[in-house]
Amino acid sequence: MRFNRNILRSQFYYYRRWYRDRLRQAMSSSGPSAKLERNFVFLHIPKAGGSSTRDFFKRVFPAHYMYPEPKLGRFPEYASLKVRPPKVFMSHLGYRFAEDANATKATLLRHPVERLLSLYSYSVNPGKRRALIGGLPADMSLMEFLQSPLPAVQMNIDNAQCWQLAYGYSHRERRVFCKEQSAANILPLALANLDHIEHLGVIEQFELFKTQILDCYGGTAVKNTRRVNVTEQRLQYSELTDEERAAVDDSVRQDMVLYESVLGRL
Repeated sequence: MRFNRNILRSQFYYYRRWYRDRLRQAMSSSGPSAKLERNFVFLHIPKAGGSSTRDFFKRVFPAHYMYPEPKLGRFPEYASLKVRPPKVFMSHLGYRFAEDANATKATLLRHPVERLLSLYSYSVNPGKRRALIGGLPADMSLMEFLQSPLPAVQMNIDNAQCWQLAYGYSHRERRVFCKEQSAANILPLALANLDHIEHLGVIEQFELFKTQILDCYGGTAVKNTRRVNVTEQRLQYSELTDEERAAVDDSVRQDMVLYESVLGRL
């Protein structure tokens, strides 16, 4: 039997984090005590501060609510999970999953240009962490990245925040959506869905988002859970050529409308 080394490594790091989280909770007399009455889904948009936000939620909700993240890596249908609610689901899940789960929804967006440039830097040079998009050469140029035909690349750069909040994140989910209606509908759908996302924010105002959650679910201030940004030294928009700027702007045009709409709600 052949084993997928990346899956084994991912599961190892997940269960190591799981053990450390449980150990911290056991050693703390004031562990997470928030109570849920319905499912809770964190729609983790890649490269939008989602890892920091998941760390934060693990300090808000007790461990028995947490659904194992590795089991969500292949974007299952909610009905296939056969779980007894309430549970907390945190992964690159789309709006449709949260609706099927009849869940309270939370998400953080990021300025689309900053997110895309961060995604590019992280994809070609992930450092010691597991790359979101594997197999890309370290010397891949930004234009080569933007023009890549790989589904794993395109689903992360082509107005990805709109797609996730309109329907789903994965390339498979996009194909399903396009069989039913036009891809031109994703922006109107994402904008309409904002009205049904109970906890909405942007990573640039992370502390405001945390305060909103703590006010709703109780608890005291949680120390800074923002992870170190491994792509802080990334390529800057001001350094791009005119051709690169045009390509970046075109890739996130609808995401910019969505992001500005969210800012207007905060």
